[in-house]
Amino acid sequence: MSFLRTLFLKRPYSLVVAALLFALLNVPKPLLIDDTAYAYYARQIARDPLHPYDFDILWYQWPDRANEVLAPPGLPYWWAIAIRLFGEEPIVWKLWLFPYCLLFVVALDALFRRFCRGLETPLLWMTVFSPTFLPSLNLMLDVPALSLALGGIALFFRASARDSFVLAILAGLLAGLGMETKYTAFMAPAVVLLYASLFCRLHLGLVAAGVAGLFFYGCEAGIAVGHGESHFLLNLKQQSGRLSDKFGLVWPLLTIVGGVAPAVTLLGMAGLGARGRTVALTAGAMALGVLAVALFDGGLTLNGGNWVEDLFGEAKVFLSLEIVVFRLFGLLTLVVTIRGLCRLLGTEQYWLSPFWRVDLFLALWLLGEIVAYFPMTPFPAVRRVMGVIVVGTLLAGRLASRTCLSPQRRRLVQRVAFGGVLLGFGFYTVDMFDAFASKDAAEAAAEAIRERDPDARIWYVGHWGFQFYAERAGMEPVVPDRSVLYEGDWLVKPEWRLNQQMIRVNAADAEEWLTLDVPPGPPLRTVQCFYGGYAPLERHEGHRACVTIYRVTQPFVAATLR
Repeated sequence: MSFLRTLFLKRPYSLVVAALLFALLNVPKPLLIDDTAYAYYARQIARDPLHPYDFDILWYQWPDRANEVLAPPGLPYWWAIAIRLFGEEPIVWKLWLFPYCLLFVVALDALFRRFCRGLETPLLWMTVFSPTFLPSLNLMLDVPALSLALGGIALFFRASARDSFVLAILAGLLAGLGMETKYTAFMAPAVVLLYASLFCRLHLGLVAAGVAGLFFYGCEAGIAVGHGESHFLLNLKQQSGRLSDKFGLVWPLLTIVGGVAPAVTLLGMAGLGARGRTVALTAGAMALGVLAVALFDGGLTLNGGNWVEDLFGEAKVFLSLEIVVFRLFGLLTLVVTIRGLCRLLGTEQYWLSPFWRVDLFLALWLLGEIVAYFPMTPFPAVRRVMGVIVVGTLLAGRLASRTCLSPQRRRLVQRVAFGGVLLGFGFYTVDMFDAFASKDAAEAAAEAIRERDPDARIWYVGHWGFQFYAERAGMEPVVPDRSVLYEGDWLVKPEWRLNQQMIRVNAADAEEWLTLDVPPGPPLRTVQCFYGGYAPLERHEGHRACVTIYRVTQPFVAATLR
């Protein structure tokens, strides 16, 4: 028992264990969403490191030049090393992310020790294995970019304490690498400048932000020289959206945060002095809400219908049960956050206390993350709120570190953290079922066809993880309006819930041969809502995935479905 306590509760052992467990839990999970696209970039870089975008990629309806699909090069370059060393080994690719996992854990630990001293270990585990981060790693850009950004910010705090230009330069390099991993890391130099301004370290802040900017500019200039235009600028031009659309992101922000951050809400309640029984009852109510989402199919009704007016526009939207439940969670989170900020910033003679700069910095950082969410969000998803979750946890943890001083209150915080970890593993389990569903569907379809026709030519439509495993199984992608399918060929088409090229299949050209279902699993799903939806979790009914296999009876061009 003492060995386990040392391993999980004592630094630095707990940091290594948390990072290793975080990485290992990612290993068995199949590729699921955009990581399939990034695999193409990593392979290209492994072949030709100086021309990362010199190829065409079929990721939407038709092939595009790789520079036109948003994929900053930071992670693909690191991934390409693993491909050169070990080849097509997804398990090794996942283990190759361990440095990012370790940096993520170390950076979070540094932040929690600085702002939430005494609670850093439970908060670290609660955050790393939360519903926000545990299902999100895979081979996606978000956690690696955030790890670099937080690492740069934490290192700048140390540079400020030591008045060190060297550490400030290293912090800027980390932030710049984060920006080239995913553009959401642009928040890192902004946070550095905010901290430098409040703590009279502007000279260091300008150095760190300048280095980050120069690194980013140098990378994008190199891309522009090799490919004619900066990857960042090209994709920035392609972004579009009206101001009213951005207002419509308010409710998804509340809903998603409410769904993935119940533990942060409960932590804030503990910090505000709520009794243990009140916190437990709130946690029980939240658990019942999630259970209701899993068991019942329903939503709000109005005048006998199931449509209601959206507060921010004329469009009418259906409020499903999961949106209602998680939005209520989000409203509670908002109330707790506002009360927590008032408690931190609103005490008498607060501005004479030694804490005001730190508390104000965290409050402004949270505000910056919320403001940045709107221009950086083309569509709602859990990955859009990662920064909000981290800073919200820092604020709630800071309040709890001041008010939860007795052993009984510390145990309450530990129980909240443990509950957050359990919820994170629940999301992870659901996400794992969805990931294996895409993989199993592609492999089962290929196996069924090969048993019937060993030399078959198999075509497929489909994106995300299905695309990766379909190609590994020897299938060829259908390019709408270009691919010609001949008599005797086979076509594999997944169900509508999986993003895919939209083509028309006529009964005269191909006959339906077989439908394969993947067993249902738990009555919840994360695909595609967790990665692009208005709630992080949805009710699931029926099979987990379904593919229809067609046998081509006469040659035809796979025309776009209009």
